[in-house]
Amino acid sequence: MAVASCSERKVLAELESISSNICNDPQRAISALDSLHSSGIRGREANAKYALLYSMALDKNCIDETDDSLINVAVSWYKRHGSADDRLKAYYYQGRIYQNAGDNESAMESFVRAEEYTAEAKDLVGIGMLYKSISIVYANIFDPGTAEKYNDMAKTCYKKAGDIDKYAGALLYSSDNFYSSGDYERAATCLDTVKALWTSISTARKINYYSSLMQLKAKQQDFAGLAGDIELYLTEFDYKDIFWYDIVNNSNQQLNCCDL
Repeated sequence: MAVASCSERKVLAELESISSNICNDPQRAISALDSLHSSGIRGREANAKYALLYSMALDKNCIDETDDSLINVAVSWYKRHGSADDRLKAYYYQGRIYQNAGDNESAMESFVRAEEYTAEAKDLVGIGMLYKSISIVYANIFDPGTAEKYNDMAKTCYKKAGDIDKYAGALLYSSDNFYSSGDYERAATCLDTVKALWTSISTARKINYYSSLMQLKAKQQDFAGLAGDIELYLTEFDYKDIFWYDIVNNSNQQLNCCDL
């Protein structure tokens, strides 16, 4: 059994403090981790926790890391130590790095290892994120049925955890999948469910909702509805938040169809 020194226990306490804020302010977490690293981190457990938290912070800052050298420090430690949640996260973030690199096979290997700990893990949001990433791999290899199965599992986890914003994100993902397969009715149903959650979701989700909705209306040639959605979109958000490409692209689709 590994026994941490006093200095390592102090670092572990600081890392735990950073961990508690990593989801709310990942950029600040990176700064804190950089500062801690510059002062020196000793001990295998402390280095493993640092590696895991830094990998998490990069992912949450939408920095698509493709080098697995850091996360492998965490994987090496947690495969024999720590809780089921620690192990799940270590393999999950390893998989995310392979996913960023476009290596679906290696990503799935890591996700399958992570999935072994879902029965014991307590972090439902973390489990949901794992299922969502597995879903994306299946979508990438053109297996939409299995992709939607895992996305449904992600939705269940997010809903149980009370994370309505991530639940809405999984619904939007379903809507896009149904749209791609030509099932416009189910795509619209998913969007209606997101709309019902409006007061509990982030601005980013709302913008994604409008993007998917306008795309669907344009595809169905519902140009009256599309015009109304564009008007609502423009009044709902500040100009700096609007994806102007969505408006221009969908407006052009309307013009092109009218020209026919």
